[in-house]
Amino acid sequence: MSGNSASNVAERDASGPVRLEFHIRRMPGGVFTDGILPRLAPGDALTLEGPLGACVWPGDGWRNGAPGSLPHGSSNGLPNGSQNGADHLVLLATGTGFAGVFPILMAALHDRRMASVTLYWGGRRPDDCYAAPLLNALQGKHAGLRWHAALSDTTRVRAVELDGGGARTRSSASAPPRVQDLALAAGHDWTRSVVYACGNPAMVREARARLVEAGLPRARFLSAAFLPSAARAAVDAPPRHEHAWERVGQRFTMAGILDARQRSLDAVRDIAALIRPGMTTRDAVNAADAHLRGMGASHNWHPTYVRFGADTQSPAVQPTDFQRVLRDDDTFVVDIGPVWDGYEGDYGDTFVTGRDDAGARCARAAREVFRRARLDWLAGATGEALYDRADAYAREYGCALVREIPGHRVSDFPHALYGKHKLAHADFAPADGIWVLEIQVRDLALPVGAFYEDVLLREA
Repeated sequence: MSGNSASNVAERDASGPVRLEFHIRRMPGGVFTDGILPRLAPGDALTLEGPLGACVWPGDGWRNGAPGSLPHGSSNGLPNGSQNGADHLVLLATGTGFAGVFPILMAALHDRRMASVTLYWGGRRPDDCYAAPLLNALQGKHAGLRWHAALSDTTRVRAVELDGGGARTRSSASAPPRVQDLALAAGHDWTRSVVYACGNPAMVREARARLVEAGLPRARFLSAAFLPSAARAAVDAPPRHEHAWERVGQRFTMAGILDARQRSLDAVRDIAALIRPGMTTRDAVNAADAHLRGMGASHNWHPTYVRFGADTQSPAVQPTDFQRVLRDDDTFVVDIGPVWDGYEGDYGDTFVTGRDDAGARCARAAREVFRRARLDWLAGATGEALYDRADAYAREYGCALVREIPGHRVSDFPHALYGKHKLAHADFAPADGIWVLEIQVRDLALPVGAFYEDVLLREA
């Protein structure tokens, strides 16, 4: 673990007193484990950042196949046909990612509503499963609990099951067993299961894809990627940003932002296709949030905004008429802020139903103003200059720029740890991949507007 290492924190319940228990892997030469930890004494102060995330046991448990209370106001988001009961818990961990799922395991045993709890723990050697004695004891007390280790070393490949009777080893010439392989081979009923995964990002990604393909509802896969070693932190170190407004977390990668951006773009298009004339704004927001949960977003870092008709003139900071009904010939805005695998997505666009020429013109104007302002950014313009120029561009299309929407940061969740700075206030050229350019326009003559936002990327 390095001096700035990212740590995962999982809670048994999101409310009540909090007790932190750290599982720390010793890394030879690590700034923290070899430099700081040996010198720590009772009373010494440490600075911790965050964290916030989805690895939380819902306060009301997994009721009717969905959590009674998800973090950050999330809805359950399960698609139709996926509301059957969830009574099997499957936990996937690699290395010290066990720390992220162990509180979930204990919560499930305490809750007693799960028919079975199964843990798959990956490591290189048997002693990597450092909590084996505790797990064996728990397995002896709880009939529904089983745990299995997926081990690989440099001398031979083996799958090992550790239990109270000792280790049973099966040698194999095939590829090393992985936790997702063991879970899929075990014959779980994925339609009635909930999965928490914590550990290697590659494991988390592959497990999600394969388990969903096997029948697990996307909304029942909760995860936290884990960056365990100082060596890997050095290889995957986040980009250096010179300005204090542009800090990111230790685990930040551009790949994470790009993935979150693409999934958000796809989600907005999907949500727009779900919105039909006759729906109220509240109906549309609920449908959007359900779709995001179904796509695998853990929660929203900002509320989902949908605005119809005259409300498209207004920025998100102003009240929305949730009873407004979408007409046959109308304009609507979709603006989402989901969290995908610990990264903040943010995308918004404007759409037209039937024939609404003014709305279509405003929608084109918002996109064109964004395009031209992005070109200015590529040429080195400051954040302040971007919005000054966007104001002038909007007027060329018969619109006014709504300056109350000033652009903002994105990062590994939550960017608010690093400040709530606004792009329109930046007196420097913003960096690639961590700022969202928001363009809100309103027509100069008619009661209609449009919105478009996207991450500023050099290669979009």
